[in-house]
Amino acid sequence: MIKLPEDYLKFPIISISKVEKNLNTKEYSMYLMDITLKDSRFLRFSIINTPSFDFKFFVHLESKVNPKNPKELYKFTEAYNEVIKKEKNYYNGWNIYDPEIEFSRQGVTRDNNLGLRYSEANKGFALCESYPEFLIAPKNITDLQMRLASQYRTKGRLPILAYYYMGNIDQNDNNYVPTIWRSAQNKGGIMGSKKNEADITLIKSIKDMSKNLFIYDCRPKLNAMANRLNGGGYENMDHYDNVDLTFCEIDNIHKARNSLNSLYSLCLSEKINDNTKFWASVDGTGWFTFVYLLLRNAFEISQLIQENNSVLIHCSDGWDRTSQLSALSQILLDPFYRTINGFAVLIEKDWLSFGHQFALRNGIMKKPGGGDDQASPIFLQFLDAVHQLLLQNPNSFEFNENFLLFLAKNYNLNLYGTFMFNNDKHRKDNNAKEKTISVWTEIYRNYEPYLNIYYSPNSVKILKPNFAYYNIQLWRAFFMRNNPYLRNEKIFLNDDKDIYFSQLNDFFIYEKEEDKKKLKEKDNKYDELLKLTSGLYSKIKDNEEMLNSLDDKSKEILEQVKNKLLLP
Repeated sequence: MIKLPEDYLKFPIISISKVEKNLNTKEYSMYLMDITLKDSRFLRFSIINTPSFDFKFFVHLESKVNPKNPKELYKFTEAYNEVIKKEKNYYNGWNIYDPEIEFSRQGVTRDNNLGLRYSEANKGFALCESYPEFLIAPKNITDLQMRLASQYRTKGRLPILAYYYMGNIDQNDNNYVPTIWRSAQNKGGIMGSKKNEADITLIKSIKDMSKNLFIYDCRPKLNAMANRLNGGGYENMDHYDNVDLTFCEIDNIHKARNSLNSLYSLCLSEKINDNTKFWASVDGTGWFTFVYLLLRNAFEISQLIQENNSVLIHCSDGWDRTSQLSALSQILLDPFYRTINGFAVLIEKDWLSFGHQFALRNGIMKKPGGGDDQASPIFLQFLDAVHQLLLQNPNSFEFNENFLLFLAKNYNLNLYGTFMFNNDKHRKDNNAKEKTISVWTEIYRNYEPYLNIYYSPNSVKILKPNFAYYNIQLWRAFFMRNNPYLRNEKIFLNDDKDIYFSQLNDFFIYEKEEDKKKLKEKDNKYDELLKLTSGLYSKIKDNEEMLNSLDDKSKEILEQVKNKLLLP
């Protein structure tokens, strides 16, 4: 049985995904407590059933794992937050994103001549609870039309501007406004025949500002068709003149969750030692397919934008795959988002303010027993895709792998308010900005370890990823960090040492169990031989006549023994 290093058993309670208790059917005097962590590590404890044993322990632990309200959630963070806020150089990461400042940077100001306007239609979240209060819409679309259009989109998530591309401004003779928009699916009905005039007018206004309009539906077409049976669906192109529709074929949150669980299971198992089957097993998890589709579709979107077109991205509700593609496309197009500050702004804008449901996807506040099936690694997939871009473009990012690893390890641990709630309204209702610190506060406390020493700001303006399947790499420093079968124990780094993950590539040496046994036997024999040789060496080195009588080969062996034993 493999011996686990001490760090393997150290984890915060909030990293627990599920706690289960069972009677040991083989030893009825014992109970089993099974703990599953969010990274799929599985731990089983055997507890002797004695008269003093109290089942309240299980109940208490589960209440910590599955808090019923934000006040209980805050208990994990309050003490830490108070310490951080008292630091001399405290930086409030909640202030890193101001929508008006960011859109002004892009070129969309209050007095712009782009055919766009700032709208207060969602003030107080009156239009859509999962959208930000700050919205940008076409100038010729009134707030009333926005309200009517929102009724035709799931959860009221009508098409809203996410990004304006200013890259072609010098050669844009036709005053095109290439833009990225985002929304949820429409409510076209079972036959797709239902239409909404306000939605049609809104789509036409977006198209008229640019060369052409392309709709990227993130879902597989079959899934989109099935959604029509549940009141959703996809655009009936008979209702939208000269608009192109593309299905991205990216599977849903459930397939994503199953894919991650399979990959975790593989990367935590002894199967990594099977050189003949390991990569086939990785491919079988489907994780690479997700990453490939994200990179490919983001590249296509970025190409369309550079050609003065506009793109509307949506999935079912517009807060999962939509956030992935929208954010990735902008990273390809805009060097600002490849800086630490710019990346933080992008996460705040396209993930938090546009309502990616971090609480649901991270498994926070779920049902007792951990039975919530809404958890899914949507944000992790995005980070992995960015990791691929970083590998392919090492000079184009201000941040390094450590930065992505920090986010990947902490986005679902409920320590930072950034990732605790589903949208801006929930954060506002629960005073998240007062009760918690932002993850960007933590980043800026210790900025240096996340800087890419090879960063060249002017290296490449537009990124063109190689999304070919063979070029996608397994994020070993993340997925294999807890594998107990890796030979070198330096793989087991605790949370304080995450910045050294980039060094792990040197330690991935895989051997089969039978090979390990043979090596151990060789090591034992070698130790015995060294003891004999050590005594022989002591005699020879003190006898000059004997030393001089040795041939060259014997002297060479003697020198090797000396070096191996570190003898004087």
